[in-house]
Amino acid sequence: MTSNVWQVFDLHESEDNNGNKIQSAICKLCNTSLVAGARNGINHLKRHMDECLAKHGPQDPKQQQLARPSGYGGKVCTFTYSQSKMRIGLAVYIASAELPFSLRS
Repeated sequence: MTSNVWQVFDLHESEDNNGNKIQSAICKLCNTSLVAGARNGINHLKRHMDECLAKHGPQDPKQQQLARPSGYGGKVCTFTYSQSKMRIGLAVYIASAELPFSLRS
């Protein structure tokens, strides 16, 4: 189990009606169960992983997200995440709240 597909799938063992062990791979993103025996290979798991990551994976950083900020009367608005703006905002908050720069006691 050295393939990178096992970062997206969990291996699950169960028994059928005859008592035979059945291995299945359960997707961590969509909870779909796929066959995962040694005879079955992993190409179908790779295809599912590619499709599932396209649907449920990380979003485009320029894509806007929905937010419900307080003070807007329950209206929904959009925002685009900016790492530099968040870093500046965090620095301003730490300085204005007079918080320590280190978490050590």
